Amino acid sequence: MRRDPQPTGGVAVILGPVAAMLAGGILSHFRDGVGAVNTAVLLTAIVVAASLAGRIPGLATAVSASLAYNFFHTRPYHSLRVGAARDIVTVVLLVLVGLAVSEISVWRRREHLVATRRLQQEAALEASALMLAQGARPIEMWTAIRHDLVEALDLAECEYEAGALPRLSPLGRSGALGASAARFEADGFCLPPEGVAVPVTYRDLTYGYINLVPAGRGGSPRETRRMAVALADQFAVALALEAAEHGVDRTG
Repeated sequence: MRRDPQPTGGVAVILGPVAAMLAGGILSHFRDGVGAVNTAVLLTAIVVAASLAGRIPGLATAVSASLAYNFFHTRPYHSLRVGAARDIVTVVLLVLVGLAVSEISVWRRREHLVATRRLQQEAALEASALMLAQGARPIEMWTAIRHDLVEALDLAECEYEAGALPRLSPLGRSGALGASAARFEADGFCLPPEGVAVPVTYRDLTYGYINLVPAGRGGSPRETRRMAVALADQFAVALALEAAEHGVDRTG
């Protein structure tokens, strides 16, 4: 599955620190009325809001908020020196809050992407199985399967090639990649740049291979590669049924 873009992160990495500095500066004119505690609470809220946009915006805003609090609201004022131990604690806590909330936000976003990817894969397998049960022709199934594979694995090329011998390294049934896939990304091991071949096999008869060539260098979870194997199996069943119906040899 292609990674979801996060356009708000680039905006937040600028707006967060600016908001923290402006809030610290404005509140310094009302220092006696607002109080250091309320100022720290407001700056913490700004840090939390920025942290929801990602790790970098959260960290940048946390550092800016701590500097703003230190510069405008700790003695000596308008200096980065800190005179009281409790002020040091407040400055440190602002940074720690930013780090903690940023990591929680990143974890939640990652879990959401994993759940979304799993649902999309289940839907693809269910749709393919339904087409097979309804007697769809191999060409119809291939159109849907190819679309699902391109989306799930971010492919530049996805073609079915009839024949008993693959021209690319075969993908294992477990989704395991060969030794050439040594590069690991956040989502998993990368497909080899030259691609891999997924066997289209039914009852020990190989009809051909689905060649998967990645568009970039992003990783793929093993469960996604196993989905590719499962879709290839369903496509093989469709080819076998058509061959049995018409007496066609599709092994090349």
